[in-house]
Amino acid sequence: MSNFLGEIRRFSRLKQWSAPVLVEGQYFHLFRPEGMFASELWQGQEEQLLAGDPGELVAQVNSTLASLPNQRAVGLLASEHRVLICLRNTADERLSVMNMAGEIIAAALSPLAPPALSSAGELVLLPPPARGERLRYTEVRVDGTLQPCLVRMSGGETTIIEAEVDATGQLRARTQEPLLVSKNGEKIWLAGEKIFSVSGGSLLDLAGFSYPVPDGKILAVSAPCASNSHIFIAVRQCDETGPSTRILALFPGRNPQLIAELPTGVKLRGFSADESGRLWLTLAEASRGSNLASVDSESLELQSQCTDTEGEIIYEQHTVRSDDGQSIPYILAFSPEHRRDNSPLLLTVYGGFGIENAPDAEPTLPAWAKAGGIMVFAQVRCGSEKEKTGIERGKEHQRCALSMMF
Repeated sequence: MSNFLGEIRRFSRLKQWSAPVLVEGQYFHLFRPEGMFASELWQGQEEQLLAGDPGELVAQVNSTLASLPNQRAVGLLASEHRVLICLRNTADERLSVMNMAGEIIAAALSPLAPPALSSAGELVLLPPPARGERLRYTEVRVDGTLQPCLVRMSGGETTIIEAEVDATGQLRARTQEPLLVSKNGEKIWLAGEKIFSVSGGSLLDLAGFSYPVPDGKILAVSAPCASNSHIFIAVRQCDETGPSTRILALFPGRNPQLIAELPTGVKLRGFSADESGRLWLTLAEASRGSNLASVDSESLELQSQCTDTEGEIIYEQHTVRSDDGQSIPYILAFSPEHRRDNSPLLLTVYGGFGIENAPDAEPTLPAWAKAGGIMVFAQVRCGSEKEKTGIERGKEHQRCALSMMF
């Protein structure tokens, strides 16, 4: 048991990247070297990042971070001329904001109403969310002028309201008349200054440009670059080979271009586009930590530094037929080097609320596989792997996920 727990600890300390942000010619990002417990702030040039070099530590910020109990850097807030560090308190999950001088400039913020930076580089603090509500900040170009907006998400509905920022940085709704409300199950996506509604197989922005979108669950959308007509998008799909994430370039009025397909076991952790149109991705695997990849705005080709195959985990897609004739997919995950004829098996089943049951990039899986174990991820009805089809079938039959699988 002690060796198994030791392997979990080892895999949990593999290197971790965040997607870089470009501020005044320098890329800033959070990076955790292998063996470390927490991420630190680094800065570097494009050439360094493309070569897998994180760059240089930002000494003053990291010195302060090391002295703060229970605080972990979890994200960056960036504008054209400013970058701030978002911290999370591991004791109560509240958020704080630190500047580049190592000073805490805002604290005790709700993760359901995270702080933001305006395009002018000013810190924006959102009001406390109501029960069951999540809030976000965005800016929308209205009549040629950037207008601060409050995004309110509650009960499956998204409402965007024109707002204003007072002298203390607090965001307040300016009117009760919404600028945009999602309807009939359509989704709203925020990407920089753009608001996209997802309806009828396309992304539609407020100016009326339509970007055709393939089937699947949208995970991320990049802001369009002024010098390019395309935007980047990540879509989660599932077919007979199992679940996968596809990275695509979308163009107004024409079919999308597939850039890369991330196989089962590879998770998209970060997604950001800089002003040159380059897309940065953080790709995570259970046995290798995370890896930084990018897509050039001209060639639209994925560049990645991940070539290591040590500790590889194999994912196999299978199906079993239920007693009413429906095929139930499941995924086997194991290490071919350590698998035995009598390998212990760990079965996970989840079939409620449309949540996907698929391998994640967390340390228990490679530790279990290295110990000779097999992990089974059963994708029963009411999961999101088969989109609405599986969920509706689960509602029809009202069956218990566990008894169905057995």
